[in-house]
Amino acid sequence: MTTMVVPIFLPESQDEVTEKFQQFIAWAQPFGTAGISHLHSTPYTAQDPWFSWGTRLLPHGQKHAKTWLVRWEYLGRDREIFGRARTGNPPVIFQPDALISGSFVAFFKAYLNVITLYKGIRSPSKALPVALTLIEYSLRKLGQGSNNPINLNRQVILQADLVLQNSGLNGALKYDVGREIEIFAHMLQSGYHSKSLRFDGKGFRLIKDRFAYVTCQKMVRHVRVGSMDTPLITENEERLSGETVAAVGLAYRQAMKRFGPDHRITFMAAVAAFPLTTVSMRMSDYLGLRYDCLRQDELTKKLKLSIYRPKPDLYQTLFISQKLAPIVLELFEFIRDYTSEVRDAFHFYIERFGEDFESIDELYVPERLRALLEKPFAPVSTIASIWDAETAEERIINGTTPWVQIGLTKSVLGVDEAQDIYLPSHLGGDFKYLKLSEARRRCLEHGIVLSLPAEHDDLYISATVANGSLKPRKGKSWVPVLREIWSGGKRATAYFSTDSLKRCLLAKFKQQEFPHWPFTAKDRKLRLDHALLLQFDKRTNLHATLDSKTSRWWSPRQMIASSIDTWISQYRAGPPLLFSSVGIKLKSGKSPSFTLHDLRKYHHTEALLAGISEPFIDELAGRRSGIQSGYYDLRTPHEVVAGSMEVFDPNQDFPVHGPIAEQVPHDISITQRAVFLYENAAPKQITEVGGCSTDWSLNPCEQFGDCMRCNKSLWRKGDMKRIPRIRALHEHARSMLLIGQAKIVTGQEQPPLMRHIQQHQDTIDRCEEIFAVEANPDIEIGTIITFNSAPSAMSTADLVVKLREEGDDV
Repeated sequence: MTTMVVPIFLPESQDEVTEKFQQFIAWAQPFGTAGISHLHSTPYTAQDPWFSWGTRLLPHGQKHAKTWLVRWEYLGRDREIFGRARTGNPPVIFQPDALISGSFVAFFKAYLNVITLYKGIRSPSKALPVALTLIEYSLRKLGQGSNNPINLNRQVILQADLVLQNSGLNGALKYDVGREIEIFAHMLQSGYHSKSLRFDGKGFRLIKDRFAYVTCQKMVRHVRVGSMDTPLITENEERLSGETVAAVGLAYRQAMKRFGPDHRITFMAAVAAFPLTTVSMRMSDYLGLRYDCLRQDELTKKLKLSIYRPKPDLYQTLFISQKLAPIVLELFEFIRDYTSEVRDAFHFYIERFGEDFESIDELYVPERLRALLEKPFAPVSTIASIWDAETAEERIINGTTPWVQIGLTKSVLGVDEAQDIYLPSHLGGDFKYLKLSEARRRCLEHGIVLSLPAEHDDLYISATVANGSLKPRKGKSWVPVLREIWSGGKRATAYFSTDSLKRCLLAKFKQQEFPHWPFTAKDRKLRLDHALLLQFDKRTNLHATLDSKTSRWWSPRQMIASSIDTWISQYRAGPPLLFSSVGIKLKSGKSPSFTLHDLRKYHHTEALLAGISEPFIDELAGRRSGIQSGYYDLRTPHEVVAGSMEVFDPNQDFPVHGPIAEQVPHDISITQRAVFLYENAAPKQITEVGGCSTDWSLNPCEQFGDCMRCNKSLWRKGDMKRIPRIRALHEHARSMLLIGQAKIVTGQEQPPLMRHIQQHQDTIDRCEEIFAVEANPDIEIGTIITFNSAPSAMSTADLVVKLREEGDDV
């Protein structure tokens, strides 16, 4: 978040409003006094009807991008209003009246410039210009045609929200634009506060008459189901159930069993299971994994995952649970091996890339196809298989497939080999083919002489070719006779030139868009040939991809978020492709459905239940802070206090750890063991630092409330309710110990002082025992912990004896 000082432009009277707006524009505009000079490209003219973004906000390789100031009435009709600007030439404007003009232009760009910096936007914004365009429209409508920003008030904002609500924009864009209008209304006043924009009290104060405003765009931004009658997702979102988690693992095993390791369904099942078994990842984190991100630590022999977090811009190395290590390694190796061909393709093209894609003059061919495509010609069935055409082979042979339209031309027509002496203008027909030597012999039997050279006797010809080689006879046609002769020949097979195929496929690869070539994203952290999640392009028909491992091997791509979501979450009101393909449903009859964001909540909640501290969970999840931790916490109220002494159930078997558990003889029966633990290690009373195994109604407290040194005190792991109290006692005891030690240094070593020091040291030791238990992963949540007495603590009998001895001394 920027630390730039925000000036205050609060006008004292209406006469000063114009001057204040001018001061704001001079301060906030590109290359203004605020020094925000990297968001806009040079040169900058205040009245140009566009905002030309700087290269820092553009994808790699893109040098120019303009946000045009188009009026609300003409939104979406850009091609009618202006033309594409050529390098070095100003853009052509066809309809000047369709662009915003007047005094609002400079204010539009000044606000867009400063709020882009405040929000930390890393690419040209889409919703923000639409919001400003809508505000300009409302300002002009209420101001009798004037769009002077000095007339901004509550009515303008409400009018903009009303127009937005009745517009034809999609739900997600309505939500985003509504939020931008809300931010705009607050920043014109005292400021705005949210988890991403914290400028409460630091607004521009350009409006004299303050007002409160909250957008009415309260719909959920993303709805997983495309059906119009689908209810919106409620804020009380359910946690990912154990049944769904089990379904993911079952889907992978079922896919491997039914389809094998070379099938796309198995691959997508592994893609869905990998983040569930590793760590909390955003979609950007997952798509940014390297092909060698999982390694074994040399010292501990544990698996560790190296992951780059784009938002905080840092690398993390996280260890994988030993219980999950085998399945994680299996999933990782399967995904890496499955996508190896795609990585090879990207590496091949990156090595041959010069200044542009035109420098690539060779097509990457997988090793499994190289021997086939090294031949000069290939039959149509092979070409159809390589091309992955959706049209049936019969249609190709009959000549109904428009090969010319898809870029592949017919090269030669053959039978067993590409050895034809005639190339017809079309494929197919009922004609068959004979070798010329055989055709010459059969024709002589019917008194027909073929005037074809004997040097071609090993080649194949058709009846059409034979008819053309005969001397014309007036009124006589040999075609019926020739067809009878050729009826026993071989039917034709279409052949195509492999060089033609390679040229065609290479051209199609160059037509693809790689906005960050040769990297996966504009941060340039990961090359395409080093990424883990890659894929070959799919067919137009989505379900056709289920029948083969690679759909289009000449078209490598980075895997995108929507591709993963389609397989694991509901798609067009139907079940997810992954679970419908393997026939898995929940007990309720519905198909499992989740997103990668649900897995983040799952990891976060499970970590909280395991007793891990929230700051550490935030660090593991790739956050700078824990602002969103509350949103990811999906524990039930019972689970929140599950580790507390108050919810201890003596009727259930409970684990015990500590001296009491070690005292239980191992040769007694289970029933006797449970009774012994209940009598000696079950809480009978609740204290502020845990519980007590003594029933005070029968026996008074032997330590007179000194629980931190008593062997009857109990702790239950995961008791988040009492952890703050333990930390406070620990800090207080440490501070008092320092004071006591300082007095000893000054020569005040007296028996009472030494007893107090020892008592505080005992408290520190007990607190640190509790901290060690909470940090020990081998002790499960809910375990009852018992302790030994502190060295200086005395039982009731010892105390009576000591008092008697001291009394006798007196």
